[in-house]
Amino acid sequence: MQNQATLQENIKIGANLALTGNLAFYGTAEKQGLELAIQDVNENEGINGRNLVILAEDNQGDSVAATTAMHKLLEVDNVDVVFSAFTHIAQPISPIAQEAGKILIYQSTVSTMSKENSFVFRDYFDIVDQGKVLAEHVTLQNHKTLAYLGETSEACEQFHDSFLSNKKLKFISDQTVDPSEQDFRTYLLKAKKTKSDAFVFCVWRSEDKVMPQFEELGLIDTPTYHAVAPFLPSANSANEQFSKNKAISTWYGFVEGKSNPQMEQFAKRYNEVYGEELIPDALFAYDGIMFLAHAFKKCNGTNSECVANILQTESYEGLAEPITFGEDRTSNRKTLLIQYGEQGWEEI
Repeated sequence: MQNQATLQENIKIGANLALTGNLAFYGTAEKQGLELAIQDVNENEGINGRNLVILAEDNQGDSVAATTAMHKLLEVDNVDVVFSAFTHIAQPISPIAQEAGKILIYQSTVSTMSKENSFVFRDYFDIVDQGKVLAEHVTLQNHKTLAYLGETSEACEQFHDSFLSNKKLKFISDQTVDPSEQDFRTYLLKAKKTKSDAFVFCVWRSEDKVMPQFEELGLIDTPTYHAVAPFLPSANSANEQFSKNKAISTWYGFVEGKSNPQMEQFAKRYNEVYGEELIPDALFAYDGIMFLAHAFKKCNGTNSECVANILQTESYEGLAEPITFGEDRTSNRKTLLIQYGEQGWEEI
């Protein structure tokens, strides 16, 4: 066990993550990505002789718990930087990091927090980009009428508006639903009456409910377009419906079987260490720590103003793709399009 003096000499990485609860699949993967990066940094002489250590707090995917965890990490553990994820988590903790003068890197589809706080950085795919890319693809399919169903969230609101920024498209049925909804048949029936040519969905929390009910109502032959349909593992239970429908969805990071050799090697290592398949969120977490380590070395420490300047003015050659935060502290990972085919989800 490290003594107190040694711990104070280390550079402390706070991890404010969903390690239990509905989002634990992602929080656990993110923590594992952080761990592998920290291992690599420490085995390569650390930061001018100082090691990185991770101090993790479980926010259970809850914003109130995340706020409490943030205060503990900053005020009790005195971490040097914090890593977190999800919009509803990043929203309350970003101003806390800013006020404390600490760097926060978060994964979220929404970039508002990074653009509003000088010590806050977003590294993830952007929901606005996803809406635009999907809309461009939909225009090529010559659908005359579209129905939209999306959850009431800032991410889906931005997706909806960016999709409709393509002036060739409009929704003749435009409905929103609470993220906790379980029965979507009333909404689907209402849209069915419009005889829409295709459906556009932003219901990533509920794909396992929406698609079976979509089929139950005799709509399975109607083309569907989704925002990150397979995001949660629970969506796998709707694979039969995705297959019948030949559903198309936005995605991010990488698609299995299509990656560079460096990333394939990392995926193999990740699987050997954790017994799990690599997901983009773990990869992004790894890249984030490696970029931070680069900044720490150039700053000869963790001074937030110096580190923020390096992150804003330089790029890092990540495992999947380069990371560039820029002046608005926002790194937009590339958007992919995938379709459910004979081998599962495949890049278009």
